[in-house]
Amino acid sequence: MPGWESRLAAADMLSHVLDGRVTLDEALESSAPYSNLAGSDRGFARAMVSSALRRLGHIDAGLSSLIDRPLETANPLARALLRVGAAQLWDLDVPVHAVVSATVEAARRGRQEPSTRFINAVLRRADAPEAREGVAALPPEKVWPDWLRWRLGAALGAEATRALAAAQLETPDLDLCLKDPATREALIDALLAANVDARALGPNTVRVQGAPPALDALPGFADGQWWVQDLAASLPVQLLAPKPGERVVDLCAAPGGKTLQLAAGGAEVTAVDLNPERLERVAENLARVGLTARMVASDGRTFSPEMPVDAVLLDAPCAAFGTLRRNPEGAWIKPTDIDQGLIPVQRQLLAAAHRMLPPGGRCVYAVCSPLPEEGPGIVEPALREGTWRPGTWQVGPALRRVMPGDLAPVHDAFFIACLEKA
Repeated sequence: MPGWESRLAAADMLSHVLDGRVTLDEALESSAPYSNLAGSDRGFARAMVSSALRRLGHIDAGLSSLIDRPLETANPLARALLRVGAAQLWDLDVPVHAVVSATVEAARRGRQEPSTRFINAVLRRADAPEAREGVAALPPEKVWPDWLRWRLGAALGAEATRALAAAQLETPDLDLCLKDPATREALIDALLAANVDARALGPNTVRVQGAPPALDALPGFADGQWWVQDLAASLPVQLLAPKPGERVVDLCAAPGGKTLQLAAGGAEVTAVDLNPERLERVAENLARVGLTARMVASDGRTFSPEMPVDAVLLDAPCAAFGTLRRNPEGAWIKPTDIDQGLIPVQRQLLAAAHRMLPPGGRCVYAVCSPLPEEGPGIVEPALREGTWRPGTWQVGPALRRVMPGDLAPVHDAFFIACLEKA
């Protein structure tokens, strides 16, 4: 039966993510069934697992209404195959006969013969109009686990929470950040000529809409014209506004988009990150686009430059609930003890940034999270203590939470603060 290999790979990756509590990127690297795929089968497997993660709350609610026992009691592979099958029916519009036959065969090949009749019956029920209508009627925020829905609702209010969830339900577009804004129009023309839907999104960003081909096949990749970076993620460097020759520390540098922006602006960049392997990827991207930066594998809380620097960019580690539209697995694998784990680290990193600067030195603090305890809750006490003062740039409020739709139709949510050392 054709197609069972990609379904089995998608289910395997989904199990890696949810049971192993790893990211989808890590699951892609560790899944043996996925590594055996090639070409379009790989792309389809990734599309299925991405859809299942993006809509997991809806999928589980819909499947639970079709079975007479808790979904979690099903065999792990059968459970993953059901979720992948439901994603095909309710999101990817794959015909039911293809979904059922290939998914049942995947269960058989995965040595789950006793589950095949169960999977067959549930997926056929999932195709019924009332099942589809029931899932379509679920509120957007039901896509998340209860604890996250309640926490975001308490922090943001019902309207903003629903908007954030609705953004997650849409397949994210791909934003390309330009090394040289002067190449924007030529790049758009080249993308359109390659049948890739693209449009300008500000002076430094081109948005590729729909499902693009492999990144390295896109115009401008080989000659280093751009790197992938969400529009919202590019704003901190724009607000820091580094001048050519300024010494700037990118304190939590990986995955590296902001390091590339800083270097493209002519700054002398020191990229600091705790993870040496992630720094290697930053170095690879710098080489591809023809830029340079100093790489330092170190804990940002204890790193000290040889002399004070002109500016610090601190994109602090956070719960990352503002990037769920691109990394939906975060809703299901992130720890719930944010107050115990991440918030002390954020405070310590901001204090470290302060030590690196002379009076008047600039710092942009950013987190890709809309939770107030990770944004205003970190910055406002420092302002009250008098160690920092609000930045003076004419770029709007010095402290700001940015939600999807504030800068463009859809982008990540984040908090940003422009600061100066007192």
